Amino acid sequence: MRLEPIFHDDIDELVRIDQECFDKSLTYDSSFFDKLLSGNQVSRKAVENDEIIGFVISVLRKKVAVIYTLDVRIQDRRRGVANKLIEWLEGGLRERACQEIILQTHVNNTGAINLFSKHGYGATKRIRDYYSKGMDAFEMRKTL
Repeated sequence: MRLEPIFHDDIDELVRIDQECFDKSLTYDSSFFDKLLSGNQVSRKAVENDEIIGFVISVLRKKVAVIYTLDVRIQDRRRGVANKLIEWLEGGLRERACQEIILQTHVNNTGAINLFSKHGYGATKRIRDYYSKGMDAFEMRKTL
């Protein structure tokens, strides 16, 4: 597995993987991915056998980064892909003088909560109706 930059040509595959990973009401469309990749983003895709198996996209604003999504194909989970993406992301953000990383995850997404907790992120608050009515999120943060 290798980590590579994400390009606009990858968007269709990112959308497909995002829809595989999350409930349709929680996924991003191609125009949102296009906006994310056009900003001050720090992102990478994990590639194996010339296929994208996972990716992470964050946006850096001043000294704070927001992780918008971290996706790993279902069949490639539990192989350390997400850990490698997080480690790369944090290193890249440190190089850019980032001081804090923020993300939101559904309160029932125990896989994401456990993964980010393992990397030192802590839930700082519960955001009611973040995704839609009755669909709350935890905000998680880590100081670099």
